[in-house]
Amino acid sequence: MSDLEIRIAVLERKERRWRLISAASAVAVLVGLATPLYATGGADEAAQRTFDEIRTRRLVVIDDQDRIRVTIDQDAPEIDRYERSAGLTIYDDQGRERGGIATIDDGSAVIALDAPWGVGSPMRDRAGAKVFADGTAAMGVISNRGAFAAVLRSDGDSGHLDLYNPDDDRSLFAQRTLTTGGETMSTNPMAENQRAP
Repeated sequence: MSDLEIRIAVLERKERRWRLISAASAVAVLVGLATPLYATGGADEAAQRTFDEIRTRRLVVIDDQDRIRVTIDQDAPEIDRYERSAGLTIYDDQGRERGGIATIDDGSAVIALDAPWGVGSPMRDRAGAKVFADGTAAMGVISNRGAFAAVLRSDGDSGHLDLYNPDDDRSLFAQRTLTTGGETMSTNPMAENQRAP
Protein backbone atom coordinates (compact mmCIF):
# COMPACT_ATOMS: atom_id res chain seq x y z
CA MET A 1 0.00 0.00 0.00
CA SER A 2 1.15 3.48 -0.71
CA ASP A 3 1.84 5.99 2.01
CA LEU A 4 -1.38 7.84 1.13
CA GLU A 5 -3.51 4.68 1.42
CA ILE A 6 -2.03 3.92 4.83
CA ARG A 7 -2.83 7.43 6.06
CA ILE A 8 -6.42 7.19 4.78
CA ALA A 9 -6.89 3.83 6.53
CA VAL A 10 -5.60 5.28 9.84
CA LEU A 11 -7.90 8.30 9.55
CA GLU A 12 -10.90 6.07 8.82
CA ARG A 13 -10.14 3.94 11.93
CA LYS A 14 -9.88 7.14 14.05
CA GLU A 15 -13.17 8.44 12.67
CA ARG A 16 -14.95 5.14 13.50
CA ARG A 17 -13.50 5.25 17.03
CA TRP A 18 -14.71 8.88 17.53
CA ARG A 19 -18.18 7.95 16.29
CA LEU A 20 -18.36 5.12 18.83
CA ILE A 21 -17.11 7.39 21.62
CA SER A 22 -19.62 10.10 20.65
CA ALA A 23 -22.51 7.63 20.52
CA ALA A 24 -21.51 6.14 23.88
CA SER A 25 -21.29 9.63 25.41
CA ALA A 26 -24.74 10.54 24.12
CA VAL A 27 -26.21 7.34 25.56
CA ALA A 28 -24.49 8.01 28.90
CA VAL A 29 -25.95 11.54 29.05
CA LEU A 30 -29.46 10.29 28.22
CA VAL A 31 -29.20 7.55 30.83
CA GLY A 32 -27.95 10.10 33.36
CA LEU A 33 -30.91 12.37 32.66
CA ALA A 34 -33.49 9.61 32.56
CA THR A 35 -32.39 7.75 35.70
CA PRO A 36 -33.83 10.26 38.19
CA LEU A 37 -37.14 10.26 36.30
CA TYR A 38 -37.46 6.49 36.41
CA ALA A 39 -36.14 6.27 39.95
CA THR A 40 -38.97 8.53 41.13
CA GLY A 41 -41.65 6.89 39.03
CA GLY A 42 -41.55 8.91 35.80
CA ALA A 43 -41.55 12.41 34.40
CA ASP A 44 -44.90 13.37 36.00
CA GLU A 45 -43.68 12.53 39.48
CA ALA A 46 -40.33 14.21 38.84
CA ALA A 47 -42.17 17.42 37.90
CA GLN A 48 -44.00 17.29 41.24
CA ARG A 49 -40.92 16.80 43.40
CA THR A 50 -40.61 19.01 46.46
CA PHE A 51 -37.39 20.81 47.19
CA ASP A 52 -36.42 21.92 50.66
CA GLU A 53 -35.09 25.23 49.35
CA ILE A 54 -34.84 27.11 46.08
CA ARG A 55 -32.63 30.22 45.88
CA THR A 56 -33.13 32.79 43.17
CA ARG A 57 -32.99 36.57 42.80
CA ARG A 58 -36.30 36.77 40.91
CA LEU A 59 -39.29 34.49 40.53
CA VAL A 60 -41.83 35.03 37.72
CA VAL A 61 -45.15 33.16 37.50
CA ILE A 62 -46.89 33.14 34.11
CA ASP A 63 -50.39 32.03 33.16
CA ASP A 64 -51.42 29.60 30.41
CA GLN A 65 -51.10 32.44 27.86
CA ASP A 66 -47.48 33.15 28.96
CA ARG A 67 -48.50 36.46 30.55
CA ILE A 68 -46.73 37.51 33.75
CA ARG A 69 -49.16 37.27 36.67
CA VAL A 70 -46.87 37.32 39.74
CA THR A 71 -43.30 38.40 40.41
CA ILE A 72 -41.25 38.08 43.57
CA ASP A 73 -38.12 40.20 43.56
CA GLN A 74 -36.32 43.28 44.84
CA ASP A 75 -36.29 46.76 43.30
CA ALA A 76 -33.27 47.62 41.19
CA PRO A 77 -30.72 49.84 43.00
CA GLU A 78 -31.57 52.83 40.79
CA ILE A 79 -35.35 52.67 41.43
CA ASP A 80 -37.12 56.04 41.35
CA ARG A 81 -38.71 55.69 44.80
CA TYR A 82 -37.88 57.01 48.25
CA GLU A 83 -36.66 53.54 49.35
CA ARG A 84 -36.11 50.16 47.71
CA SER A 85 -38.57 47.37 48.41
CA ALA A 86 -38.65 43.61 48.09
CA GLY A 87 -41.80 41.54 47.77
CA LEU A 88 -44.57 40.09 45.66
CA THR A 89 -46.35 41.98 42.85
CA ILE A 90 -49.57 40.75 41.20
CA TYR A 91 -50.72 41.57 37.65
CA ASP A 92 -54.06 41.30 35.86
CA ASP A 93 -54.68 39.42 32.61
CA GLN A 94 -53.54 42.49 30.65
CA GLY A 95 -50.14 42.54 32.37
CA ARG A 96 -50.99 45.61 34.46
CA GLU A 97 -49.93 45.81 38.10
CA ARG A 98 -52.86 45.35 40.51
CA GLY A 99 -51.13 45.28 43.88
CA GLY A 100 -48.62 43.57 46.06
CA ILE A 101 -47.01 43.02 49.43
CA ALA A 102 -43.52 44.18 50.27
CA THR A 103 -41.02 45.20 52.89
CA ILE A 104 -39.40 48.61 52.46
CA ASP A 105 -35.77 49.36 53.25
CA ASP A 106 -36.90 52.08 55.70
CA GLY A 107 -38.18 49.30 58.03
CA SER A 108 -41.85 49.40 57.03
CA ALA A 109 -44.05 46.77 55.39
CA VAL A 110 -46.98 47.38 53.01
CA ILE A 111 -49.90 45.70 51.28
CA ALA A 112 -51.56 47.54 48.37
CA LEU A 113 -54.39 46.85 45.93
CA ASP A 114 -54.99 48.88 42.74
CA ALA A 115 -58.06 49.69 40.66
CA PRO A 116 -58.26 48.34 37.12
CA TRP A 117 -56.53 50.46 34.50
CA GLY A 118 -58.67 53.42 33.42
CA VAL A 119 -61.12 53.30 36.35
CA GLY A 120 -61.35 56.56 38.29
CA SER A 121 -58.28 58.59 39.18
CA PRO A 122 -55.04 57.90 37.27
CA MET A 123 -53.51 57.27 40.71
CA ARG A 124 -54.74 53.66 40.89
CA ASP A 125 -54.10 52.83 44.58
CA ARG A 126 -57.44 51.95 46.23
CA ALA A 127 -56.78 49.95 49.39
CA GLY A 128 -53.72 49.41 51.49
CA ALA A 129 -52.15 48.74 54.83
CA LYS A 130 -48.79 49.81 56.22
CA VAL A 131 -46.83 48.98 59.33
CA PHE A 132 -44.25 51.71 59.94
CA ALA A 133 -40.74 51.19 61.28
CA ASP A 134 -41.87 52.40 64.74
CA GLY A 135 -44.59 49.69 64.88
CA THR A 136 -47.56 52.00 64.31
CA ALA A 137 -49.95 51.02 61.52
CA ALA A 138 -52.54 52.40 59.12
CA MET A 139 -55.15 50.86 56.82
CA GLY A 140 -56.88 52.98 54.22
CA VAL A 141 -59.33 52.92 51.36
CA ILE A 142 -59.20 55.49 48.56
CA SER A 143 -62.10 56.65 46.42
CA ASN A 144 -62.13 56.70 42.63
CA ARG A 145 -61.36 60.43 42.78
CA GLY A 146 -57.96 59.56 44.26
CA ALA A 147 -58.54 60.77 47.82
CA PHE A 148 -58.81 58.89 51.10
CA ALA A 149 -62.35 57.80 51.95
CA ALA A 150 -61.45 56.16 55.28
CA VAL A 151 -58.27 55.56 57.28
CA LEU A 152 -57.86 53.43 60.40
CA ARG A 153 -54.70 54.27 62.38
CA SER A 154 -52.90 53.01 65.44
CA ASP A 155 -50.85 55.64 67.29
CA GLY A 156 -48.85 54.17 70.13
CA ASP A 157 -51.39 52.49 72.43
CA SER A 158 -54.61 53.78 70.89
CA GLY A 159 -56.27 54.11 67.53
CA HIS A 160 -58.69 56.27 65.58
CA LEU A 161 -60.77 56.20 62.43
CA ASP A 162 -60.85 59.07 59.93
CA LEU A 163 -63.83 59.29 57.55
CA TYR A 164 -63.82 61.74 54.64
CA ASN A 165 -66.68 63.24 52.64
CA PRO A 166 -66.04 65.45 49.56
CA ASP A 167 -67.61 68.91 49.27
CA ASP A 168 -66.97 69.92 45.64
CA ASP A 169 -68.74 73.29 46.02
CA ARG A 170 -66.19 74.43 48.63
CA SER A 171 -63.27 72.28 47.33
CA LEU A 172 -62.96 70.64 50.75
CA PHE A 173 -63.10 67.23 52.32
CA ALA A 174 -65.06 67.09 55.55
CA GLN A 175 -63.23 64.82 57.97
CA ARG A 176 -64.82 63.04 60.93
CA THR A 177 -62.36 61.46 63.38
CA LEU A 178 -63.67 58.80 65.75
CA THR A 179 -61.78 57.77 68.90
CA THR A 180 -62.76 56.05 72.14
CA GLY A 181 -63.04 59.56 73.64
CA GLY A 182 -65.55 60.80 71.07
CA GLU A 183 -65.44 62.40 67.68
CA THR A 184 -64.19 65.61 66.04
CA MET A 185 -64.92 67.33 62.75
CA SER A 186 -62.46 69.19 60.52
CA THR A 187 -61.91 70.08 56.87
CA ASN A 188 -59.05 69.52 54.46
CA PRO A 189 -58.43 71.24 51.11
CA MET A 190 -59.25 69.32 47.96
CA ALA A 191 -56.70 69.14 45.17
CA GLU A 192 -57.98 70.19 41.75
CA ASN A 193 -57.51 66.67 40.38
CA GLN A 194 -59.71 65.27 43.22
CA ARG A 195 -62.82 67.22 42.20
CA ALA A 196 -65.73 65.30 40.70
CA PRO A 197 -65.72 65.38 36.89
